[in-house]
Amino acid sequence: MLLRELKKLERFFGREKTPKGKKWLSRCLDLDILWWEDFHTVGEELTLPHPRFMNRNFVITPLSEILSRSQKIKKFDDPKWSIK
Repeated sequence: MLLRELKKLERFFGREKTPKGKKWLSRCLDLDILWWEDFHTVGEELTLPHPRFMNRNFVITPLSEILSRSQKIKKFDDPKWSIK
């Protein structure tokens, strides 16, 4: 699975497991799967599209450069997609 391979790469480059209960710590490498065409999944380890990617300019700007006008990003009908 792609996620498993990305986690192996993070460990190879020195990323340590985040302690339980700690979020947003400084990381040497953070690889995320944000979006994958029309693939949607909600799971314990992976949710696609990433629940908050639409709220992050560092994601939206490059994504908008690679998407053609005919491609659309589908969102789940879920409150977590709303901008707060």
